[in-house]
Amino acid sequence: MTEHQIFQRSKARIYYLSPAKEWKAEDKCLNCGKQKKDWLKGRRHYWSCCSIICTEQSIRYVFTWDTLRERCFRRDNFCCVICGIKGVKSLIADHILAIALGGIEEDINNLQTLCGSCNKIKTKADMAKIAEKRKIVKNGANLFDYP
Repeated sequence: MTEHQIFQRSKARIYYLSPAKEWKAEDKCLNCGKQKKDWLKGRRHYWSCCSIICTEQSIRYVFTWDTLRERCFRRDNFCCVICGIKGVKSLIADHILAIALGGIEEDINNLQTLCGSCNKIKTKADMAKIAEKRKIVKNGANLFDYP
């Protein structure tokens, strides 16, 4: 199995780590936090950083799903963390705590490597928890009372 087979699925989504995540929301340079209105003159309106240097340095805060997924696989030694199977074609970077249950989407600590079989079992359990949570919310209970 080649790395290409493992990493062939691509996502165009870009994730921002703190503090860049907050700075993007506040319309600031993703690297230094300078207000966009102070540096936009002479630069294209869609640029995210105030200078070439900041653009180059901002890479430490920006990554794609493929990068995060690859880090997860490498950290887990390309093995399913539940059954231990290694080298299967269909490895999945699974969120330990589902996003719908409050898990953080772009956190490597909320990801684990699973094989297809183990992912199906875990997903079924997650879906049951999500359905229960929605049922509680629909009945008017406070969402924060749910464990």
